[in-house]
Amino acid sequence: MSFRQLLLRNLLFFWRTNLAVLCGVIAATAVIGGALIVGDSVRDSLAEMSLVRLGKVDYAVYGGRVFREELASELEANSPLVSVVAPALITQGTAEWQQDTQTRRAGQLNVYGVGEKMWSLLDHGAIAAPGPGEIVINQRVADELQISEPGAELSVIVEIPASIPRDSLLGERDQTFRELLLTVTAILSDELGAARFGLNPSQQLPSNVFVSLAELQDQLGLAAVERSRRTPVAKPARVNAMFLSSAGASAGAGQGHSLLNHTQLTVAIKGLLTLEDLGLKLVTAEELGYWSLESEQMYLDDAIVTAANRTATEMALRTSPVLVYLVNEISQPETPENYSTYSVIAGLDPEESPPFGPFDFTGSHQPLGPGQVYLNDWVAEDLQADVGDSIRIRYHVVGDRGELPEAETEFEVAGIVKLEGPAADPGITPTVPGVTDADTYADWREPFPLKRDRITSRDDEYWELHRTTPKLFVSLEQAQELWKSRYGSLTSIRFAPKEGRSLEIVRDLFAPQLLHNIDTMHLGFGVQPVKAMGLAAAQGTTDFSGLFIGFSFFLILSATILVGLLFRLGVESRVAELGLMSAIGLPPKQVRRLLLAEGAILVVTGGLFGLVAAVGYASLMVYGLKTWWIGAIGTKFLFVSVHPLSLLIGFLIAVIVALVAVWWALRRTRGFSTRKLLMGDISDSDALKRATWSRSLAWTMIPGSLLLLVLTLTGIIPDSEAFAGFSWRVVMFFLVGVGILTGSLAALAVALQSNEAVPVRGNGSQGELRLGLRNAARQRTRSVMTASLIASATFVIVAVAAGRQDPGDQAPRADSGNGGFTLVAETNSPIIYDLNTPE
Repeated sequence: MSFRQLLLRNLLFFWRTNLAVLCGVIAATAVIGGALIVGDSVRDSLAEMSLVRLGKVDYAVYGGRVFREELASELEANSPLVSVVAPALITQGTAEWQQDTQTRRAGQLNVYGVGEKMWSLLDHGAIAAPGPGEIVINQRVADELQISEPGAELSVIVEIPASIPRDSLLGERDQTFRELLLTVTAILSDELGAARFGLNPSQQLPSNVFVSLAELQDQLGLAAVERSRRTPVAKPARVNAMFLSSAGASAGAGQGHSLLNHTQLTVAIKGLLTLEDLGLKLVTAEELGYWSLESEQMYLDDAIVTAANRTATEMALRTSPVLVYLVNEISQPETPENYSTYSVIAGLDPEESPPFGPFDFTGSHQPLGPGQVYLNDWVAEDLQADVGDSIRIRYHVVGDRGELPEAETEFEVAGIVKLEGPAADPGITPTVPGVTDADTYADWREPFPLKRDRITSRDDEYWELHRTTPKLFVSLEQAQELWKSRYGSLTSIRFAPKEGRSLEIVRDLFAPQLLHNIDTMHLGFGVQPVKAMGLAAAQGTTDFSGLFIGFSFFLILSATILVGLLFRLGVESRVAELGLMSAIGLPPKQVRRLLLAEGAILVVTGGLFGLVAAVGYASLMVYGLKTWWIGAIGTKFLFVSVHPLSLLIGFLIAVIVALVAVWWALRRTRGFSTRKLLMGDISDSDALKRATWSRSLAWTMIPGSLLLLVLTLTGIIPDSEAFAGFSWRVVMFFLVGVGILTGSLAALAVALQSNEAVPVRGNGSQGELRLGLRNAARQRTRSVMTASLIASATFVIVAVAAGRQDPGDQAPRADSGNGGFTLVAETNSPIIYDLNTPE
């Protein structure tokens, strides 16, 4: 009989044992391959979600800053890299639906103002774009409002964009919202990309609503304004976002190609930007011979200041940086009855050369230092102050939440400035609509409550004659120390050409050079390759395949040990056959090679069948993720994706692991004589040595773990962070658990060793128990390994269950998972007041 014939007959004859081994290999392959398939499925599903979510949108420009709507059409006309550039408005909002006596509300809405261009880039099915008075909502919003069909009348509240930040001194704090009354014309199902549209790569379903771009612009004050008597300055229609579709191949086709395109598009946009797009303007003072750079948000961004200084250096311009602030009251501590209200104080250098200075003084003066101030002669007369006197100024400071408590500071008067020449320039103060253009204090659009009863006739007269001309001057460093904002440390920069150069010509050259030097990416005008970013996020830094293999580690380990145990059981049942083959002259190596060949055939066959099972296992896992465990991933848009490479890797891993288990089982037959094999005696000669080792392990691990438990419960081991966010209590939980588990298994091994020779006596339950112990002790290693699998599974399940906490069920303590709070409130705009105060 040849080796091959003997191999085949053995496989057929011992089919029961071989079938068990085959099933074990199938289980191992199914788990390993299934985990790889699930990882591929998650990756491919996330990529598909990004493609569906974005539709034809490949790039986006969005930084929260409003700019001209025409910029979109200009970019589309000038860049061959894009086929469509769609302007849009993005804001946050809240929707309310009044039905009978109930009012239902949905918050944290993504409100998109879209036109036909933008709508054409989205996957919306056959639903028409919203028109004036209309709104299209997605299914999540419909569920929150309990709207089942179109026709509902919604009240949508959105925030009005503020040119001056609301948490700054002159920021608008009243009338910050606008209410839109709209009719629901369609509900987007979750399968449509428009329902899931968003710039952030997330599998969570957003709360999206779409309204008419033109109507949203009109309601938010961003619509085009024609020049008229009432509005001498025309304004173009403005938006805060642009969405771009690639010309030719989609941006998702190649990430490197997309990144190259987005850099080129950023450069193209930079070449089309105007100062108006950046909220900047140049204000010319012809009579004084300079122009100033100002910002709609009052403060100049640091990136703009850097670019302006660089431009001034390149063009050899003289500069004068300025920081102005509004003070509430000026007085002398000794004579508080003499005061002046609501005055401008300017931080600058009064000793500069023309046209910015130098100032003329009445009498002697000192150079400005820390804690010193110049008064103009108007306010000096009101206060009856002179050089060397102390004055007190009161002013609002901006708190962390935008609150405006009043502070006061005293200065020493270092000089009295004549209200003429460079010191009589209202252009030092930037334009603030509603304030600087008001005819009287009574016409101010109050950024904060004014104390009108404190305004004197002299204050009114000064405003009528000199408007925003500063009454006080300090050094720029002193002003920045007191009044700089997180939005910047300058309110304007004044520029003047050198002698002999035309103001108008140099100013016209200044704007394009400044735009060239500005880092537009920092200001939110960088083109984001959102589709490439979404696909990159789908691949991510997380190895989903490895993650799911880790989750399935216990199943893989169990299947591997099962294969080893079953094959070992089959070998032990054929000990006499092995002895017979050795007795008739077959070398021991050839006998082991025969058994190893049988195992290899079973492993490879099981691996092939396991690939089919792997697809089924992965399908079941994906179904569970979409249904039973949807809370863990938050999306139902998963599908099974089978990659041949993953199947091959899973097959190879399972085969190698199973072959190792088979090899481990065959080691048991080494070192036994033919006589012992014929007698079926393969008793463990090292059992005594292993029993001694197990006894030492049990006596070490169990008392040591109990000691750690006592130290933890008594507080000797503190409940502080150990590493990586884990507290010492959590670390001790696992150390004590693993220690007791290991020690208990070692004690079980010792107990089985001591029961190996105990005679079976008695009858009934007592006899059955003794017989069970003898049977378990006969194959001590197998019994301990089986118990360890069950014990490990129990430990993992209990540990996971013990670590799972529901903050909603916990007592409201500060150290609990709910932080001591029982309710959470959300708002669409920052809360600029301290809600813990009665006011």
